[in-house]
Amino acid sequence: MKKNDELGLTLIEILASITIFSIIAISLFSFFPQAYKYTTKNQSRTLEINVARGVIHYVEQQDYDVMKNMVERNPEKLVSFDSNTICNTPYNESLSLFPDQTSCSSLFNPILNNHTYTNHNIQLFIVPYTWTKENDDTIMNTLKNTFPSKKFDITSKKLTSLREKRDQEASSAYPVLTTLVYVDFNPTDQIPGVLLEGSITSEITN
Repeated sequence: MKKNDELGLTLIEILASITIFSIIAISLFSFFPQAYKYTTKNQSRTLEINVARGVIHYVEQQDYDVMKNMVERNPEKLVSFDSNTICNTPYNESLSLFPDQTSCSSLFNPILNNHTYTNHNIQLFIVPYTWTKENDDTIMNTLKNTFPSKKFDITSKKLTSLREKRDQEASSAYPVLTTLVYVDFNPTDQIPGVLLEGSITSEITN
């Protein structure tokens, strides 16, 4: 009898162990897809930030007067470009806005992980150093029309915060234009991309 009791207890322990292992395994199996999705999103966000920084650096090196004239010619005091059109945008009949087509294309139509991003993934806005609420509205309307599936609450708040911060700062000793770059490599999901701020500065003081 004692031997049978010990065997029965061992069988119960085995069944309990299998049950516990199954629960742990199911939990792990549900964790891995979420971890993969999280890692993929982080990798995409890192790419978006790096591309946005590259665009800002490139635009900072452009001619201030050319950019200023384009902004001032627009009644809204804002110029916007997307990755499909910017490298072919003319300044006038004889001058391209971005003369170095190779560098421009590599930044605004980047090839990352064997995929070329061209479908409006990169949006560039150039506004005065201190811009208006109306400029904010124009920028947000452009983004919403380009990425209709996105929820832009966070982006809108960030844009407002950047504008209010500029309003509170002392005016620059040099003429400055503000550049706002939005990059989104996942245009079909609801999570917004990256919005970064830069500037184009004249070397001539006010």
